[in-house]
Amino acid sequence: MMMIQLRTLCVLLCALFMRASSQGRYAPCQMVKPPSKSPLDGCPPGTIFVSTTDPRAKFTSIQEAIMSLDHTSSHILLIAPGLYHEAINVSRPGPLTLLGQTNKPDDPLLNQVTIFNASAINANSSVINPWLDDSDTAVMTIAPNRAAALVGSGPTGAPVQYDRGNADFKAYNLNIANTYADYSVAPSLALDASYSNVSLYYCILASYQDTLYVGKNASFYAFGSIIKGGTDYLFGFGTAWLERCTLANRECGGAITAWKGTYDTTATTISSTNTNGIYISHSRVVRADDAIPTLNLTHACALGRPWNNASRAIYLNTYMDDTVRPQGFIPWSPTDPRIVANLTDYAEGGSYGPGYEAGSRAYFDRLLSYKEAAAYTLQSVFGYLPPWIDYFT
Repeated sequence: MMMIQLRTLCVLLCALFMRASSQGRYAPCQMVKPPSKSPLDGCPPGTIFVSTTDPRAKFTSIQEAIMSLDHTSSHILLIAPGLYHEAINVSRPGPLTLLGQTNKPDDPLLNQVTIFNASAINANSSVINPWLDDSDTAVMTIAPNRAAALVGSGPTGAPVQYDRGNADFKAYNLNIANTYADYSVAPSLALDASYSNVSLYYCILASYQDTLYVGKNASFYAFGSIIKGGTDYLFGFGTAWLERCTLANRECGGAITAWKGTYDTTATTISSTNTNGIYISHSRVVRADDAIPTLNLTHACALGRPWNNASRAIYLNTYMDDTVRPQGFIPWSPTDPRIVANLTDYAEGGSYGPGYEAGSRAYFDRLLSYKEAAAYTLQSVFGYLPPWIDYFT
């Protein structure tokens, strides 16, 4: 037990040191090189170069490059600066890393690779094709198959699947945008991560409604990334941890988070083993830089609302600007609150900024002590220190 604790402490200390002293393990590979040098200089052996314009690239499409890979071995794609109008699907279980070329890998605002598509599920499309699902709108999907990627409806969502998706998917310095509309009109996902282990570093996810979906049996981690949206733009069934991220409110409909904590509809209390939910740590909740200037968002955005009774959202040491509602969390709706004592789990620890008003918080928002907040760690949430997370970025 002592050796395990020492090993864990060493990993965390090394991670802190590396983050303070380096731009990341892939920085030499990600740098945009002059024409006289190979774009793959500084990259791990076997890295595949993708570009829409560079004749030295093996592929002009990211999806074509992914489809060329075998099923199980580890691969790295280096993606040249540009706009990629694609829908990306990653169903292979083998580890996969996508690197966006950039000269500033620790600043997502300077990313040079954008993957985009425009798709949504609205009333008309549902009538035309009732088999359509919110997941069909995703710009990028990491799941073993379509059945696993499905969002579904109701308190339990789509049926549970038994296939497993990617064991270790990583993306660095990618902008992933669903450009269907410039306001919340219908579900329009940027990313669907289901039945897989997915981590993002200095990426930007952008849409308006349902930007990020973390599905059943999915584990998700993001570091230094920006997620933009307006309505329930962080939603899901799985377990997500956001570290040093920015949640950028383009508008305020529904809430920032909408989670289903379990698909056991008979549950009446919080399970000690079920940690499904979203955990937002050392992050920022702010007005988006591209929100309509005349749109008044003051005290308009709720931190979360329960997609089902077992919803969980935990904010830790997070700055909140004045877009956040004084009450913090809200019921699902006035007629269907979905707030159940000892089951619905909403909490804050160390929140600060003009959007944090402790005396105005909802009665079901637990305000954590320092000790209580410190108990939430990657290891306690995931049940182990996830080896699929890059601690050296």
